[in-house]
Amino acid sequence: MARQEKLHKHAPWSKKVLITLWVLQLGLSLFEFSWCLTLLILVANAGSDAGGSQFERAAWGINMILGSILSIYIIHIIKKFASFRLTTKEFQIQSIAAILIGLLGLALFCGAQDFFDSIIIGAEVAVSIGICIYVVVIRRRVRKGVLAEMKRPTTGDVELEGSREEVPRVERRVSKDLTLFGSAPATRGASLSSARTDVELGGPPREARELV
Repeated sequence: MARQEKLHKHAPWSKKVLITLWVLQLGLSLFEFSWCLTLLILVANAGSDAGGSQFERAAWGINMILGSILSIYIIHIIKKFASFRLTTKEFQIQSIAAILIGLLGLALFCGAQDFFDSIIIGAEVAVSIGICIYVVVIRRRVRKGVLAEMKRPTTGDVELEGSREEVPRVERRVSKDLTLFGSAPATRGASLSSARTDVELGGPPREARELV
């Protein structure tokens, strides 16, 4: 037995690996954006009594912009992945850009001596490097012909589990029913047909001639 089933395969990518890395990367970038935005709002409301140097405030503003750009780019890549149109080349470019954005933000926070934000950006850069390494490995295997680029899955026949056991049982039961109920009528019908043929060709059957 077989049925039509749509196979949702995201080859050459591993769905579990990418979702885990994307959750970390997107979560950190959104946290960076919201945290820097919150600090800038607090500084603006505090006025002249606000803490932080001018360089630190500039670092917050730049990293807020960088975090928003990175978040939008990550969401764009996720949408490409969901629609089966994510190529290894595009993903590699995005992963390298994510590393560069993270390193720029890390340099700004280190220059401003903002250690908490530096730790957040450092974790984001580490995740981006992990994604880039994974993408480079997959792209190299695609270029060697071991894997193929991502494409939309097609609909095919998929054999159901347990069908190999159920089909023989049905066949055996049907054959047994035919043996019990269908073989005897078929034999009697064949005997009558043979008797009619003998009568048409040469007279009565053998049993009738012996009686006569």
